Amino acid sequence: MNPHAYGPKSTRRTAMALAAALMLLPAVFSVAFASKAQAVDNGTLGIHPATESDFFHLSAAPGDVLNETAIINNYTSAPVSLLSYVVDGLTTPQGAFALANQDSIPTSVGLWSPYKAQTIVVPAESELAVPFSIRIPADATPGDYSGGLIIQEPLESGAVTNAPDGTPVRMDIIHRQGVRIYLTVSGARTAMLQAGGLSWSQSGDSVQITLPISNTGNTTLHPQGDVTFSSILGVNEKIEFQSIESVTPGSSIDLHATLSDAAFIQLGQVTAQVSSEAPTLTAASSFVNIPWWILAGILAIAIAMALLLSRAIRFTAKARAAIRRIEKEDIVLPLRGRHG
Repeated sequence: MNPHAYGPKSTRRTAMALAAALMLLPAVFSVAFASKAQAVDNGTLGIHPATESDFFHLSAAPGDVLNETAIINNYTSAPVSLLSYVVDGLTTPQGAFALANQDSIPTSVGLWSPYKAQTIVVPAESELAVPFSIRIPADATPGDYSGGLIIQEPLESGAVTNAPDGTPVRMDIIHRQGVRIYLTVSGARTAMLQAGGLSWSQSGDSVQITLPISNTGNTTLHPQGDVTFSSILGVNEKIEFQSIESVTPGSSIDLHATLSDAAFIQLGQVTAQVSSEAPTLTAASSFVNIPWWILAGILAIAIAMALLLSRAIRFTAKARAAIRRIEKEDIVLPLRGRHG
């Protein structure tokens, strides 16, 4: 598998914030936030594979059973009780890797692991080996899959505050850490990336370019790309899309690029090119932006010219009609003679 799929080892501890119901208060404001769980070792708790330094990198054939072990480290001076479970991996809308919430419905690694949610206790200043397995279905589709083994600390109750409308709110915090599981099921591999319509919007001097992309193959992709502005009037420049980590099979995200200093008037085309393990994608769109007051001025000039043209046409028509009338009636105009 591509080594970039796994990313650098993170040392950031992330949190999932949940608003808990207040048992003694009549009104409750509930919010749920998705959280990113990554392999971490922050000096308090850590989790990593028993035989690898960062994440699990596994390969199997349909029907195989994988038996793996994660090591959980407790660096504190007191035992720690943790909830442990396996979930699927996913791609966030920003193109980052994340692990699904506990209540999500698994479809791959989280579904294939018989290791269900359970409470484990890690003794003080020690480590605990946690065995788990993944059973690949006999009819599993070849390709890349991802997931993670989560360790979740007990809920931390927050202080009660009041929302602007007076509703009592208590924000509780749940800390999760997870070790990623990258699994490749053997068989035919297909790298396919599809692009949607390229679009742009301008706000002041900034132009935002958006390109939807979808991984329609069965391998994890690592797209990167750029945007070229080709204008008759305006900028002629190339900028890069924002960096993303990966796009897992079946995932769709929007690539974004920002042109900070757009020209006053834009008249041309914008073209995007995206490269990855799949064939290169190209998408284009017209790029025309003229300030409204310039359009209003052009419209006013056009209206004035139309009025002048209309008057000229009417004058010419009247003159021709008068000439035809004179010719029809054979009117002889008197000539002023000279008398001597």
